Amino acid sequence: MITKITEQLYISGKETKEAVAHKKIKYVIYLSNSPLEFKADESYQIIDGWGENKPEQFIKILKSIDKQIKAKNTPILVMCRGGISRSPTIMALYLFYNGTFKSFDDALEYVGKKSSLIQMNYDLMAFIKRNVIPKLKER
Repeated sequence: MITKITEQLYISGKETKEAVAHKKIKYVIYLSNSPLEFKADESYQIIDGWGENKPEQFIKILKSIDKQIKAKNTPILVMCRGGISRSPTIMALYLFYNGTFKSFDDALEYVGKKSSLIQMNYDLMAFIKRNVIPKLKER
């Protein structure tokens, strides 16, 4: 199920090429290493928790979303395997990064209310708070 977060941004779990076309998605960012039935425009192996995640990956994703929005290459779909943790968490991080929300927690709350399927992973949120947000504040 594709969930609209803003006019330009959507999240989901694995979708079919037809579902993506139906929503007129122009750019797809995939956050998993499990196979996808079609080619995403960008793909990142984000672990749902601490795992092997690197803060630089998250910053690269945020900059990529910004770049696509500035290029008017929207709507953008950020998707992961289930659409319940990684993609909503990255979307909340982006909404904090771009200044839509003053805090990451406020952005998480907003995104979390968009769908009853969303269940944020506390380890992933803790990783972002401890490792990614401080790097964002350095910029």
